[in-house]
Amino acid sequence: LLLAVGADQLPRARCTAGFGKPPLGFNNCNVRTALGLTNWSCCTGNQRLFEATAAALKSTGLQRLGYKYINTDDGWMNHDRSHGVGNGTQVPQSEPWRFPDWQGMIDKLHADGFFFGLYTAMGNQSCCKRATSCGNEVIDANQYAKWGVDYVKDDSCSACPGSAASNLQKMQDALDATGRKVLLSGEGGPDPQECSATGHW
Repeated sequence: LLLAVGADQLPRARCTAGFGKPPLGFNNCNVRTALGLTNWSCCTGNQRLFEATAAALKSTGLQRLGYKYINTDDGWMNHDRSHGVGNGTQVPQSEPWRFPDWQGMIDKLHADGFFFGLYTAMGNQSCCKRATSCGNEVIDANQYAKWGVDYVKDDSCSACPGSAASNLQKMQDALDATGRKVLLSGEGGPDPQECSATGHW
C-alpha cells in the first residue's frame, strides 16, 4: 500500500497556503513505482481499489495522521467526451469493474473524512489515450466542482497550444471561478517557484 500522493507532486512550503500539510494519501499510479510492479498500469484504477484503500487508511490510523487524499490517476474517463462532441464533459468509465457508482464513491469518501482527487491532462489526450482538458478547462472545472473534486492533477502527456505554465493557469482560473477550493497539481516544467492561489504547480 503506497501512502504518498507522489514525490514529484509535493509542493514547496510556500505553495500550500490554505491547505496546511502537503497532500498525503493514495494515487493508484504510484503503486507501480513503490512495489516495483512493471506490469501495473496507471490506467487501471477502480472504485473497489479506492474504497478499500480508504478503509485501510482509516482502520490503521493513518487518516488521523493526515493521509486523507484518495486520488485516481489516468484512465478513469472514457476515450470520448459526453455525446461524442469536443465540448462535452469527461465521462467516468462505468463498467462494473471500474466505477459503477462514481458519484456514490466520491460521496462515501467525503462522508468518511477523505478528499477525492482525479487526473486530467493539458493536451488533447492523456497518456492512456483518454479525453482530457485542452480547450475545455472551464467545462471540466465546473464538472469537477459538481462532483465534489478536491484535487486535480493536470498532466503534460500531449500537446496543447501555449506553455505548460499558461495551460495550468487556464485550469487554475477555471477552478477558482467555480468557488470550490480545489488543489491543482501540474506537470510539464513550469517555473518551480510558481504556485497557484489555491494549489501548486
